[in-house]
Amino acid sequence: MEFVRIEKLDPHKLYKVCQITIDGKPLIYFVEDSRGCYHKNILNEVLTLNALPHTVIRKLGDEGYTFHGEGFVIEGMGGAKLLSEKNILLFGNSANYNMSISKTHVEKYMRSNPEWEFKIPSNPRKSLAS
Repeated sequence: MEFVRIEKLDPHKLYKVCQITIDGKPLIYFVEDSRGCYHKNILNEVLTLNALPHTVIRKLGDEGYTFHGEGFVIEGMGGAKLLSEKNILLFGNSANYNMSISKTHVEKYMRSNPEWEFKIPSNPRKSLAS
């Protein structure tokens, strides 16, 4: 799996996005959306790369997965598309986690990255096709 740096996003591609806070720092991870690319795999890779011990637990029924560990908070997830230079649309959700894009996390991220502008639909759970 290859993470894409925010400044390298391609306006012709769609991305999966995971919002996570590690040791109090809000971070957004982007991975090109492709078959077999799941939020679970992205989160596992992020936590492993940051040397954060964690366990992945499969919930009963259709409730998906959850991650347990210390030093991180999973804030949101969904999709992303670069609209124009320094302007990103965040949309959708992860059904397996019953989570969508976190506006609060984006606001925190923007405080330390004011050069980026994010657009979030009024209903962020909607997909780009909706």
